[in-house]
Amino acid sequence: MSTSRAVGRGIGTVVAALARVRSTDKPMHPRGTVHRGTLRRTGVADPVAGSGSPFLDTAGVDPVVVRVSRSVGLPRPWPDVNGLAIRVPTPDGPADLLLNGTGRGRLGRFVLAPSTRGVGRFCTTLLPLASPSGPVLVAAEPVGPLAWRLLWAPAWSRASAWRVFGRLELAPAEEAEDVDVTFDPAAGAPPGLTVPAWQRELRAPSYAAARRARGA
Repeated sequence: MSTSRAVGRGIGTVVAALARVRSTDKPMHPRGTVHRGTLRRTGVADPVAGSGSPFLDTAGVDPVVVRVSRSVGLPRPWPDVNGLAIRVPTPDGPADLLLNGTGRGRLGRFVLAPSTRGVGRFCTTLLPLASPSGPVLVAAEPVGPLAWRLLWAPAWSRASAWRVFGRLELAPAEEAEDVDVTFDPAAGAPPGLTVPAWQRELRAPSYAAARRARGA
């Protein structure tokens, strides 16, 4: 058994245990709001400086569905890890990006960072996606109550290497609105990006446990 599969099974066991003790059908990210939104991609002027991914490098406008949440679901004012799940339409069906509150430096971008500031913290995909130029991370930097600047960077680059590729703007949601939408970033990625096999092995057991908790 591969290391990623073994670790994934361990995480899946923890998620299943959380599902049994929680009163909600979402063992992780149990509290959140779902919004309609618009992702405006600016593209890159110099193809040499791009990632090779059409999603990151080309201009466009995508209607998106976004869930803003707290990972553990601790009540305020307790700190928690912010979650930002983005569903992007593609010719092959919807693709999900899951970002969580982290640092932005070379190492900090891979470390979850609890915050008391709600959605007002830098977020990354935490795990790199494969692109034609190599492993990359996608990030979101808050610029307003319901707006984020979207960035990408080579996975192990300097903190100054983040490159803006778009802006995410959300429509307001009704208070406590949390429609039943399921995000699965291991199932696929936006055009030109690929979820590595080891990540699918790592994530699959926990997402399967979450789906069982919802009766899906």
